[in-house]
Amino acid sequence: MLLSVSGRATPDSSAGEGLADPAWTEAVCKASEFVTIIDTNFRIRFINRVQPGLHDVVGTPVFDYVDPRFHETLREAVRAAGEDHRPQHFESEAVGPHGETSIYSNWVTALTGPETDALISITATDITHLRRMEEALEDSRETLRSLVDNAPDYIMLVDREHQIVFVNRIAMGYTVPSVIGSTVESHVPESERAMVHDAIEHVFETGEHERYQIRLEAPDGSYWFSTRLGPILRDGEVVRVTLISTDVTDQVVAEQEQQRLRADLAQAQKMEALGQLTGGIAHDFNNLLTVIGGNLELLGRRSNDPDRVKQSTEAALRGIERAAALTERLLAFSRKQPLQPRATELNGLVRHMEDLLRRTLGATVEIRTSLSPVLHPCLVDAAQLENALLNLALNARDAMSGGGILTISTSNAQTRDAGSYLGGMLAAGDYVRLDVTDRGCGMQAEDLERVFEPFFTTKDRERGSGLGLSMVYGFVTQSGGQVHIESEVDTGTCVSLFLPRAETLVMELEHPTPGPDAEPRGAGELVLVVEDEPQVLETSLRLLRTFGYRTRKAGDAEQALAILESTPDIQLLLTDVILPGGTNGVQLAQRALALRPELPVLYISGFADHAFADAGVSEKTIDFLPKPFTRAELAARVHRALKR
Repeated sequence: MLLSVSGRATPDSSAGEGLADPAWTEAVCKASEFVTIIDTNFRIRFINRVQPGLHDVVGTPVFDYVDPRFHETLREAVRAAGEDHRPQHFESEAVGPHGETSIYSNWVTALTGPETDALISITATDITHLRRMEEALEDSRETLRSLVDNAPDYIMLVDREHQIVFVNRIAMGYTVPSVIGSTVESHVPESERAMVHDAIEHVFETGEHERYQIRLEAPDGSYWFSTRLGPILRDGEVVRVTLISTDVTDQVVAEQEQQRLRADLAQAQKMEALGQLTGGIAHDFNNLLTVIGGNLELLGRRSNDPDRVKQSTEAALRGIERAAALTERLLAFSRKQPLQPRATELNGLVRHMEDLLRRTLGATVEIRTSLSPVLHPCLVDAAQLENALLNLALNARDAMSGGGILTISTSNAQTRDAGSYLGGMLAAGDYVRLDVTDRGCGMQAEDLERVFEPFFTTKDRERGSGLGLSMVYGFVTQSGGQVHIESEVDTGTCVSLFLPRAETLVMELEHPTPGPDAEPRGAGELVLVVEDEPQVLETSLRLLRTFGYRTRKAGDAEQALAILESTPDIQLLLTDVILPGGTNGVQLAQRALALRPELPVLYISGFADHAFADAGVSEKTIDFLPKPFTRAELAARVHRALKR
């Protein structure tokens, strides 16, 4: 109110001359606004409210009740209203009886008419509450604006066209004017634009929150930002999307550093394992070379003593066999050996090996079997599985130094039974499980973690090379299965092999290779031998001739193809897998079969690597003879290849 008075005046006591219309006065007195009428001398002619205790207000100067700060404002408003005959507005303050300050919106109007000429109406509305609300709202806005502007994150609002309508901070070298109106996608790398576009669209279409992380390049380096997206709703419809981007560069850099450190640690562990591996290989091969070399020297000195020649020859051959077994285990560990998996009946394989195991393990070990009567066939290389079972049985025997019970059991299993042993998930499907359990000394937890490492062994050096379990692990995982070991000190150990199930069964257990007396003979068939190692080539040629075959030789694939084109009566291609000149043995065979589709092929190699897989050739369909091979093995495999 303009005046520092309050209360309600009675029409009789406060109405001035010419303003005594009862109806008008009653209406004005009931109005919620404060109405004061003054004359041109600024004396009060009428007021609808007065402060209790005040009397004879009418006729007194209005300035007696107006805060001096607003005297001149009132004068100017009255003058302007009288001259322009248009309402004038201004705001004022008034101090109440208890010292409280109120704010009023005042309208000054010149009255016209026969009884009101030269009178001025001042209507005051108390807007204190409204102004306090506006001030509180503005304070909230300022607080919110300060919070947003000083937030550590980058906050943006985007419209339906993905254009930025608000951004709280200047970032990455941009200024606010250059950002407003541009699309979010225009500020991210081209490779990330589709992802950002789809994330914003997803929020607009579903109202769900989204998140993405991108890297941005700035003049001072690279920055990583994690952005959270959320909807702004109006009447249930998404009208804006907020993007709150957090600088996670330090976190990403720290994670990358951790990954680098982990990689360095893994590399160090690999180098340690490699050192252990090479040391073990050197130890074993030096021993074997000593045996072979010593016996060959004895052969030269005992050429006139047939018995001693035979003794030295057999000792040298046994050394060669042990060297071949060592390389076979290394290849199995590295999963590089060619396998020829077939559908195999596991129960039959176990029964077939029982007698061999009893003779090998000795009388102090009792073998018990628990074979499932409804067992699926498994898809494995039967010969390698027999070797794995023999290795596990020997380990079990060594764990039971005073003898004991060895249990071999079979059962069907599924992925949910196998789980994720050793950190590797089995593929969905059925498996056949082979358990080998002993009641031996068991293993410590720290040893159990290293059992698959090459040359790691808890046995005395003279009793084990440390390659048995690594060979089993390599064979099973290469076959598409998994190995799991449970062991407890002084209780025993159970090794479980999960082998892939085969759909059909073709029972074919491996039998020992025929001895020298049973070597199959050739009938003058012509064999082309392709080998780049001269000594291996000449040895193979001599062996083949002793079997009754004719031979041709080539040092690489191009020579072999030339011979095949010029010699149509060649009946077998015997080729090494690894050859010089850019064309390996598998590729040579493919080109040879293009010329001669009916030509049998027998591969030989000490290490085939990825040659078969790279050429798209399944190891199940090939004839393969690993190096080193014996005379009897070569004779049997060549004979079988020619019969095919």
